[in-house]
Amino acid sequence: MSECPECYSSKPRITPLINMEECLKEHTQYVCGTCGRAICIDKGINGKYRVVLPFKTLQIAKYYLRAAEIVHNSTCEIYELSDDDQRKFYMIFKDRNTLNAYLKKNKRYTLIQQDPLFTSPLFRQFHTQQCRHLNDNEIKTYISERGR
Repeated sequence: MSECPECYSSKPRITPLINMEECLKEHTQYVCGTCGRAICIDKGINGKYRVVLPFKTLQIAKYYLRAAEIVHNSTCEIYELSDDDQRKFYMIFKDRNTLNAYLKKNKRYTLIQQDPLFTSPLFRQFHTQQCRHLNDNEIKTYISERGR
C-alpha cells in the first residue's frame, strides 16, 4: 500500500503501538477518513495531548503526526532532541516558535539538528475525519485486521 495522503502511513493498522486494545477502548482516537487508521488523540493524566510527548523514533513520531496536526489545526514539524544523558528522542511541534518556547522552559533538552526532520506537507481538513471513541465491534475488527 502506498502512503495515505491523510495520515502519512502505509500501514493502516500500525497504531496504537502500545497496549492496543486498552488504548482503542479507553482513549479518543483520530480515525483517518481515508484508510481508517486509529491514532490516539487523547489527553493524558497531566491534561496534555499524548501527541506532544516524546517518541522513541522518527517513524513512531510520523505515525502520530496527523493527530498532532488535528490538535494544532496546522501543519507540524518533527525535531530530534536529546536530554542531559544524551538520550535521543523525537517530538512534534506546531512550528519553530513552539519548539523554541519548549526548549526555553526545558533547559535539560537540546536540539540535535536545527531543521525539522520531517514537516507535514500541507494541512488539510478531510470531511470524513473523525475524533471519537471506537465501539466494541470496531475495536474487534481493527485488531483482527492488524493481525493480517
